[in-house]
Amino acid sequence: MKQLSAFLLFLILAGCGGQDDDPAAGLPGLDAQPNVTVAGVSSGAYLAGQYHVAWSESVTGAGLIAGGPWGCAGGDIAQALGPCAEGSGLDLPALVQDAGALAAANAIDPLDGLDGDSVFVFHGANDAIVPAATTRAAADFYSGLDADIAVSYIEDVPATHGIPVLESPLGCTEFAAPFLNDCDYDLAGQMLETLYGPLQPRSDDAVEAQPFDQAPYAASGLADTGYVFVPQACRGERRCRVHVFLHGCSQSAEAVGTAVVNGAGFNEWAVTNDLIVLYPQVAASAMAPVNPLGCWDWWGYSGENYLERDAAQLAAIHRMVTDLQSP
Repeated sequence: MKQLSAFLLFLILAGCGGQDDDPAAGLPGLDAQPNVTVAGVSSGAYLAGQYHVAWSESVTGAGLIAGGPWGCAGGDIAQALGPCAEGSGLDLPALVQDAGALAAANAIDPLDGLDGDSVFVFHGANDAIVPAATTRAAADFYSGLDADIAVSYIEDVPATHGIPVLESPLGCTEFAAPFLNDCDYDLAGQMLETLYGPLQPRSDDAVEAQPFDQAPYAASGLADTGYVFVPQACRGERRCRVHVFLHGCSQSAEAVGTAVVNGAGFNEWAVTNDLIVLYPQVAASAMAPVNPLGCWDWWGYSGENYLERDAAQLAAIHRMVTDLQSP
């Protein structure tokens, strides 16, 4: 709790950069394939897990970087910043039962939709913000479900709290914005291979995501602009797959510009492997919903139903994906 509170204070004092104010077009209909993968870091990892479970029939895998188990916040910010973030005193069988109850009520997809899925869980060995107990609990939650899920747990990379990449101005243990750390480790490639199987070699060319207007997906906490990377081949030549990546607190484009959407490493793999990468964005807010660091909702600030399919943020992201899948 003390470590996470210090982290939140650090981010508030760190300030933030500006997001591009240029108007953006909407998402294109690209006739993308029906199944998607979803991933995120920190608060984005929690939401990625929530999206995976809520929309399990259309999601084939999830990547969780420095995040904890589904539903562990229990709709309570104190629980979120305490046991849920610390990985202590969590009743994982009760969380599995909670997921089953929501599925039985048709508030989320049936849990057997998780059968055959792959899950990649990453914990940096030098992460002083989210302890290993938290990420292990995320992996154990999936293992405790009555479903055939292949869980990969990585904890031997000497990274701090952030996204390990092959090249960055920040050292592997340097905790600072934009939280992309040079660990000589290609997390994006490792994650995508876990979720998709063998891949074609990554591109060495610099590739950039493009902004899109998030206004049509109006939901609690969303920023005005999101980002999407679409390889040229996916604009009609091929029917591509969609990978959703969710930033962490104080890591949105509003806070760090395009550092994450262009520097996390996913775009280079997308070019050569027919992947569309969607980067939804959440906004910081000092008013309702109170979210000063621009975190994704893993504790219920967007509504009591934040774990369900029709939760504000989960439903908005699903509409974005559906638009990419339209002809």
